[in-house]
Amino acid sequence: MPVGIMCFAGLASQAHAIEALLESSPGTAVVIDHWGLPRQPPTGGLLGNAAADDEASWAALLALARHPKVCVKLSAMFRVSAAPWPHPDLGPRVRALLQAYGSGR
Repeated sequence: MPVGIMCFAGLASQAHAIEALLESSPGTAVVIDHWGLPRQPPTGGLLGNAAADDEASWAALLALARHPKVCVKLSAMFRVSAAPWPHPDLGPRVRALLQAYGSGR
């Protein structure tokens, strides 16, 4: 049974618990919602400079790619982008996720 994880306060604070779950139960499928919410607070560009990229959560998301049963949902782009549609700032992050979680891992 897949385990869905949505960390509205960012993924970094939960990464240790996710790692522990995956180490103790390596067959567990994990789905990280909304890119791990690497922008805090998770209102994206709606707050302008009042929101900021959470690089610790982003790094934790990329590190979880070492577990083959972890997947990431690229949903709620408005929550993780600092820019309005079409969210041009997300291009580098999409490429990084494809590199980390793509079919070649």
